[in-house]
Amino acid sequence: MKRVAVMVAAVLVLGVGLGWGQSCCPPPSCCPPPSCCPSPSPEPSCYEGFWLGEAILIEVIVPQGRLCSCCCPITTRISGWRVEAFLGGVVYEHTYPNPVSVDTKIVWDQKTSAGSQAAAGFYRIVVSTTDQGDVQTYIKLVDRADCRSLLCTRPSKPCGVPICNIHLKLSPIPTCGPCCDPCCDPCCLYPFYMLGTGR
Repeated sequence: MKRVAVMVAAVLVLGVGLGWGQSCCPPPSCCPPPSCCPSPSPEPSCYEGFWLGEAILIEVIVPQGRLCSCCCPITTRISGWRVEAFLGGVVYEHTYPNPVSVDTKIVWDQKTSAGSQAAAGFYRIVVSTTDQGDVQTYIKLVDRADCRSLLCTRPSKPCGVPICNIHLKLSPIPTCGPCCDPCCDPCCLYPFYMLGTGR
């Protein structure tokens, strides 16, 4: 009887050991994960979307007022700005010979330093200031040809707007047509868009 009990115990121990080994060992290298489930491409946690070829107006917002506990005159100035690819590398860069007013309106026409259209994808816009360091935000350029609906909107994941911290405000600039009729050409209502004061 004791002999039978010992054999049963040995079988149980052996079975548990094999089960534990199979559950804890990594899968064999000959069985890679299926290619139907590629890892997602990296992207920023929040961004603003723009159509390819659409000029982008960039403004630096310096909050003021009692809510932010600051009523001092604004001394911040802009020394330059650049556009970087999300995964690294400068796409376009502009440096002012002398720092300019923080109210300067910057316009990026989505051209690279070589003068070609920037490709669709994620980018980081960075504005360098004289006393607040670099201020940055992210954008996504999207090919409108990929839009298959008349109700398409720019794909965005809006970032929260900081109440009392310096930040960037981005907006699209309408493309002007030859007629310059406000009825069919909305940019004619905004003549300052044509100045390119930030370039």
